[in-house]
Amino acid sequence: MIEIKDLTVKYGKKTVLDRICLTLSDERFTAILGKNGSGKSTLLSCISRQIKYSGEIFLDGKNIDTIGQKEYARSVSFLPQSLTKPAVTVKELTEFGRNPYTGLDGRLSTEDNSIVEEALKTTGMSEFSQRLLPTLSGGERQKAYLSMIIAQQANHILLDEPTTYMDICAQEEFIELIALLKQQKKSPTVVMHDLALAVKYADDIVIVEKGNCIFNGTKEKCLDEKAIEKTFSVKRIDTENKIFFSAQ
Repeated sequence: MIEIKDLTVKYGKKTVLDRICLTLSDERFTAILGKNGSGKSTLLSCISRQIKYSGEIFLDGKNIDTIGQKEYARSVSFLPQSLTKPAVTVKELTEFGRNPYTGLDGRLSTEDNSIVEEALKTTGMSEFSQRLLPTLSGGERQKAYLSMIIAQQANHILLDEPTTYMDICAQEEFIELIALLKQQKKSPTVVMHDLALAVKYADDIVIVEKGNCIFNGTKEKCLDEKAIEKTFSVKRIDTENKIFFSAQ
């Protein structure tokens, strides 16, 4: 479990996050929603220790500032919104996920190789294992990076708008894949812009607005309180199979 207490980030006089308090529960899919510039990505960057902040973040009761880099990487993984395209194969990229577990020589054990192969299989990227990253489509590249994250075997998986470069069908396929990681006792936390996909797959929803956490609770509570409609000024449309949102 990740507990966040009075998390604050300021750039000069601008407050990006203002005393955020929330809990990310184990084995739950948490969707973080908010308008552009609301502070969603900054929130993930704090949890992943990418930027400085004031306040406290605890992992299973332990302040993350006191946890060593490798130990933290074994518990928390992070996939940013902007990804590079190094000239490595999909398999080589996936193998990077084992870095928190290897020795100084970086040599993979038989177990490490097995975990890498299983990660590629989980994402459907086995047949692309020898392809170079720059030759992949945006969606394929995201799956390659997800393979790396899965190989890292961290319980908490942080993803910042991972479907940005995908078409509609690929987006849902990718989010469904992330949701299935709960079966491996993982806890994905995903910054999302597709409201319909968020309410379809997430267990819990966090809504950030102007640096403040204005909603933090279950999907059911979010829908009951019409938190999404109020925040984004949208109308909810319920069908037999799916919930949609449209501009009012």
